[in-house]
Amino acid sequence: MSFSLRLRQLPALTLLAFVASAGLSAAQDPSSHSSLEPADAVAAPQDPRAWEAFLAENGALWSARWNPATGTPSSILGSGLDLGVGAILDEATARQQGQLVLYRYAQLLGIDPTHFVPRTVHKTARVWILVYDMVYQGVPVVGGRADLRICDNGVLAKLGAVAPQLPAGFTVVPTLSADAARRLAHASQGAPLPQDLRGVEDADGDQSEVAAASGARLVIWTQVQGKARTPMQLAWEVRVEDSIRGKYGRVFVDAHTGQSIDYVSDVHHADVTGNVKSWVNTSDRGIAALSNVDMAGIRVTSPTLGTTFTDASGNFLFANAPAGNHNLTVTYEGRRLASHSTAQGTKVSVAAVATPGTPVQIQMLTSAAVEFDRSQAAAYYHVNQAHEFVRGILGVNLPAASNALTCRSNIASTCNAFYNGTSINFYAAGGSCNNTASGSVVAHEWGHGLDDWYGGISQTDGLSEAWGDTVSTYLFAQPVVGRDFQTNGGIVRTALNSRTYAGISSCGTSVHCQGESFMGLTWDIRTRLINSLGAVAGKARAEQIVIGSIPADAVNQAEAVEEIFLLDDNDGNLSNGTPNYSELAAAASARQFPYPQVQLVSFSHVGLTNTTERFAPRRADITVQALSGTINAVQAFITVTGGAPRLLPAIPNGLPNGRSVLLPGTDTGGTVSYYFIIQHSSGNVRRPETGTYSYSVGSSTVAFSDNFDSGENGWTSQQIATQNDWQRGTPAGRTATDTGVTWRDPAAARSGTACRGNDLGGAGFNGAYQNNVENLLLSPVLNLTGRTGVRVGFWRWLSVEDGLYDQAQLEMNGQVIWANPVGSGSSHVLDTAWTYVEYAVPAADNNPSVQFGFRLKTDAGLALGGWNIDDFAVSYAGSSATRPVEYQATPEQIQLGGATTLRFRGTPNSGLLLFFSATPGPLSLPGFPTLNIDINFLLQAYALDGAGNLSFPVAVPPDGAMYGLYLHSQAVQVTPSIVLGESNPMTYLFY
Repeated sequence: MSFSLRLRQLPALTLLAFVASAGLSAAQDPSSHSSLEPADAVAAPQDPRAWEAFLAENGALWSARWNPATGTPSSILGSGLDLGVGAILDEATARQQGQLVLYRYAQLLGIDPTHFVPRTVHKTARVWILVYDMVYQGVPVVGGRADLRICDNGVLAKLGAVAPQLPAGFTVVPTLSADAARRLAHASQGAPLPQDLRGVEDADGDQSEVAAASGARLVIWTQVQGKARTPMQLAWEVRVEDSIRGKYGRVFVDAHTGQSIDYVSDVHHADVTGNVKSWVNTSDRGIAALSNVDMAGIRVTSPTLGTTFTDASGNFLFANAPAGNHNLTVTYEGRRLASHSTAQGTKVSVAAVATPGTPVQIQMLTSAAVEFDRSQAAAYYHVNQAHEFVRGILGVNLPAASNALTCRSNIASTCNAFYNGTSINFYAAGGSCNNTASGSVVAHEWGHGLDDWYGGISQTDGLSEAWGDTVSTYLFAQPVVGRDFQTNGGIVRTALNSRTYAGISSCGTSVHCQGESFMGLTWDIRTRLINSLGAVAGKARAEQIVIGSIPADAVNQAEAVEEIFLLDDNDGNLSNGTPNYSELAAAASARQFPYPQVQLVSFSHVGLTNTTERFAPRRADITVQALSGTINAVQAFITVTGGAPRLLPAIPNGLPNGRSVLLPGTDTGGTVSYYFIIQHSSGNVRRPETGTYSYSVGSSTVAFSDNFDSGENGWTSQQIATQNDWQRGTPAGRTATDTGVTWRDPAAARSGTACRGNDLGGAGFNGAYQNNVENLLLSPVLNLTGRTGVRVGFWRWLSVEDGLYDQAQLEMNGQVIWANPVGSGSSHVLDTAWTYVEYAVPAADNNPSVQFGFRLKTDAGLALGGWNIDDFAVSYAGSSATRPVEYQATPEQIQLGGATTLRFRGTPNSGLLLFFSATPGPLSLPGFPTLNIDINFLLQAYALDGAGNLSFPVAVPPDGAMYGLYLHSQAVQVTPSIVLGESNPMTYLFY
């Protein structure tokens, strides 16, 4: 037998020293690290393919909130999408780009772009807010809308649509007349008919309390905020006003059948009060010292000169007035309050006479003004103040409806105030309350109007109550609404409350209570920004991003929080945070609100699967990139069955953002488990966030498997308490942030089309498990008689609260195999990718009746995504690959200047040929088995002793040129009878 010995110039000549130094140095102790345990640092789409295509085109750092009533994404946020047009500096360009986005992503949004017309195109800070209304053949679709947020640098930060799907052949021609619909609407609410429909006065002869006819509007109605899809109906929207009973609202009447579909109240109460004790009470309090102040924006009328308005300093001018005396009249009406009446007392009206060239001073009221006069002055003053405050923040004139506002003071009742869609209304003093026309109460009711003028009021989560409170607290720089509301000094509400969004259910149906969480949040944001940026800059920034977000017309508190983060952003990429992210996130987290999460790194790794190759190390590749900040180092924390843990660096491998680590080899039956620690400038990041990647060594035979793509296959589920939400199907990729904890469900099964999970997030579901539930998914019963080494493995995507509160368990015949860890309360399991897990189940060996179970048990607090499982399999032990000679090295990943120990075990007294090469094979040599080396190899010869063993240390030169290089090796033994047999492959990595 003969062979050729070939030498090659290796990437570093010093690798020769590694091969040639056999027996010349002692092996390094692999356990010499000072510390091995690092600190740990996480409605179904209508067209899933469009969503998957969007992610494939624009990256995975996007999340969508799907509207269960329409099947469309009401909000898509992520890393920002550069529109490729550069800076967007004017409204015309913003409109053009918005229209292009609607057409480009029409399929994803589930819309026909021709059905959407712009409602709001407005720039706040660096963000263009574009809101579109849905209109079909000239008929508005109630609640149908589309939303875009485009940063002025040309980056799309948000897109979304609430778009009901019109059925084929939908007609907009009504069967019922408008007058018939108005009659039916008033009858359904027990309200008097408008004058033009009844033609007679009220029974008592008083027509003043019955609102004039306001007609009917043809609309397309559906319930876009519901939990499931509802039919679309052509309807008449009829305004019903009954001031005798204080009823103001809109009735939707089916335009074909005449059936009353829905009623929406336009009365938004606020239990707030105020009192004016002087010419004008300029304070937020119901009782305060008198102030004689300039009255801005007030209307001055003259029969000879016409009408003018005062400026911010209370000055007015009639230009080019003729000589002589001119009569002037002033009431508490003006630019921002079109009409003002009083239910008690006399409407304040002050007359004066002016002559050209001689200034005239008009004094309204005196310091001794009575309640019914003071209340009119206060209502006017604070409406004007609130309007100018918000206009100064938004930088534009408010919608025209804001200047048509009317007011009614001194209503003959007590302890209340309300906004009804067209007017603000205040009650007289009485009982335990002062007159309610005081500063913070007026600002609150005007805040309802502001919310209404930008798209309509939403009381979901009590949001409009919170907006009213926020306008008041920001205007007066005072966290309390309704100071001195009661005669004993009692208040209405305070932003210094402990209400959280997560605990909003404890409020029941009280919208005032529900709104306290968001009211508290907006005040917390203001406080934190002032502490961070200073009194002037912090106040201005809070007003800009909080009050400035009202034109976006969020429909619930979670969306309102999202809009605040969007306005604080400066690059259209929410995944890298915002300029004031730490303050906003801290405020949202403290109030347990969901909020956009910063992604420090992007990470990908395909977990290694089981192997039958004993003792061979395996290369694990990852891709990791900093999305913000910097990555300082990446390490792998590795455990091998029966061995001490190892902490090894992941070495750059020459690929873009690529790194590699060499996982140690082990014998049959061993398991290698590992995870990665990314040392980021903002702190350590663990991947996977919980659990490990793992694989076992040795072959196995599958006793049972199911990928859940077809049929139940013997699986059953049980409700033990409250709810059973186990489902089989395609997951919807739901995600949310609950009390500062963000969880994410998979957007697709691990394989095929289906998996099993708790609430997969389809139509009518949100993907999260509920509070106080216990349920159980059970496998079919398996007969494992005669089977040993039983293991259960599956791919999991799990998010569950710390085991101190919620429990996710894998069981066999009721015995717990695995459970989520019990920590100090924040050790949550938050998988962000499909992760393979496998467990030995000795109790199943030779067992004729084995049943596996997945249990979920929750408490009344934090609720995450729960179990998702796929590709479930039960296996038992088979055989492993055996080689004529065993080849081990400890360690295989070797530090420069260190050493490793090589060990061989084979046939006694055999020769040993040890091959090395810079790249792997395969290589075929005449007479040799196929080897895992290349043709340019180095060769060393050794001999096994009488017991068939050989062991020796090898030193590694401290040569930086070797950093990151791989060396591949394999041994061939030559027995005394000249039989050749190869070892397992061996790989070395130098760092």
